[in-house]
Amino acid sequence: MRVGEEVKLIIITRRDIAQGEEITVSYGDEGYWARQNEKGLWCGCGASECKWSEEAVRARAGEAASVNGQGEEGRETEEGSMG
Repeated sequence: MRVGEEVKLIIITRRDIAQGEEITVSYGDEGYWARQNEKGLWCGCGASECKWSEEAVRARAGEAASVNGQGEEGRETEEGSMG
């Protein structure tokens, strides 16, 4: 929200937040992040459990390729298909 020349951010929470407590913000759903990732933009929060970091997105893409038979694990070798 803009107040005069300043931009103010209002955060409404479901619980009280202690002074000094770290908070995180989700910027949107999968559609938002899919559009950002297509542009080569990734979440930079640094949280180990973040599902929108470049590493997490690429890992999921690799898993999906493997399930669809496109990844290294899903490829049939000539030897495997003969026996």
